[in-house]
Amino acid sequence: MTTPRLVVTPLLEAELTAAPTAESIERWRRRIAVTADPSTVLGALLGRFDGLSVEHRGVHATVRWFGSTALAGENSVVALVELSTREAQADVLALDRGHDRVLAAPVAADAEARMRDALREAIEVYGRDELLPEACFFGAVCEFLADVPRRITARTPDESLGRWVLEHAAAAIAGEVCERPLARGQKLSVQLRTDESSRQPAKDGIRLAPLVVVRRLGARGKILDEMEQPVSLGLVGTDTMYEPLPDDIHRNAALDVLKRWKEQLADRIARLPLSEAKSLMPMDLPWPTSPMALAIQTLRHGAPGPRPCAGALGPLAQATASSLRELDANEMAALERPEVVRAYRAGTFTLMVRHRDDGERIEESLWARRDGGRSVALVFWLEEDRLAISSDGDEPALRLFSEWMRRGLETCALDRPLPTGVLLSQWLLFQDRDGDPLDHRVTEGAISARGYDSIDDLLSADEIAGSATHASETFRSLVRELIDPDARFGQRVAELGLP
Repeated sequence: MTTPRLVVTPLLEAELTAAPTAESIERWRRRIAVTADPSTVLGALLGRFDGLSVEHRGVHATVRWFGSTALAGENSVVALVELSTREAQADVLALDRGHDRVLAAPVAADAEARMRDALREAIEVYGRDELLPEACFFGAVCEFLADVPRRITARTPDESLGRWVLEHAAAAIAGEVCERPLARGQKLSVQLRTDESSRQPAKDGIRLAPLVVVRRLGARGKILDEMEQPVSLGLVGTDTMYEPLPDDIHRNAALDVLKRWKEQLADRIARLPLSEAKSLMPMDLPWPTSPMALAIQTLRHGAPGPRPCAGALGPLAQATASSLRELDANEMAALERPEVVRAYRAGTFTLMVRHRDDGERIEESLWARRDGGRSVALVFWLEEDRLAISSDGDEPALRLFSEWMRRGLETCALDRPLPTGVLLSQWLLFQDRDGDPLDHRVTEGAISARGYDSIDDLLSADEIAGSATHASETFRSLVRELIDPDARFGQRVAELGLP
């Protein structure tokens, strides 16, 4: 039999060497004593299921469970899976963070049998009588580990956050979404229908996929054509089934955000160009952020409240906005930047809108330059990704600047379309052109919380390398000098992510 070779996942390279010995891993897994109630999933894994073995199709597998690491919380589970065949032996180390709420649930009476079945299933999928394909089996083991806590729970609580979302969120979004006029007296009708078939089991939870019905109605209400298709609107994770149900205040706030979600979907459909609306397919509706995600966030954290504001458009902002002017042809030529499609002056700053197209993706960006300084990128807009990326992810400050520049374009009658056909005033809304975000704490619908120095696939990546700090300083100087001397910076809003 060959010498065992240990494969370490990237998640654990910070704690183990790239080629640890079996002895060093055993010392490492025993270095922290984790105690848990043996009647819970976590306690069973760390206790009576430590060392559980299965032999199937010539493959022998042993699972050794142990507790938390510096990379995972106290209630996380890590496992060392030792695999061997007739010809060779391979040890695979895999990390699974697990769901804290699932790990605290009661363990099923037949949990051991369920675990053995799950491991045999992994071997069945990837195992062979010949040498086990290690890379393939590693993926199967990771799936096995991720799914074990859910598989061995006794039962889910009768009342939980997840159950409430599946029942009430589905009901809140069901029914008529909107009717919008088309040409020649025709109308477009959109409905969402939910029933038990809308709940689609997934490995990590339940997906809600209502039947989306899109109809084109004649002037007298006759159905001219109808298309229907189930569309997934989000996942209700397994962990939410063990999460306590919040109070009435949180539940009412969740119902309110679901109502506003449906209203925003209707508004987006109403604003579609006629050419798109008349041939709209269910999958292609202009969907807002997942209603399931919004409901779960609100149940956990409460209503989002007002969006943080960096400052106000007071007398200074009004005066400088009204003095905004567009560069003439000679000034544009002096910039020596063919990609600059619009440029403006305000105080000692020049603001430039760039448009670049590499044949695969369009990139539009806004740059600034103080007299005597160099040009810096303030924000990029990636139309295909519907994503705005600034130098430092300061969404409230960028929104204040956007409001000021839109005011100047309107006051001075300078608003004109960009090469993409979008008015600059609309472009400056970024994601907000689709409507106010339903929850500004969620990354979707807001300026990216990451600065552009952390993203390497921008068309202008080489040009902006190392410039984010200088760009942020220039932007803050511009806001203080032209908009609000007391503006507040560094309010990082989009931090919740999506559940």
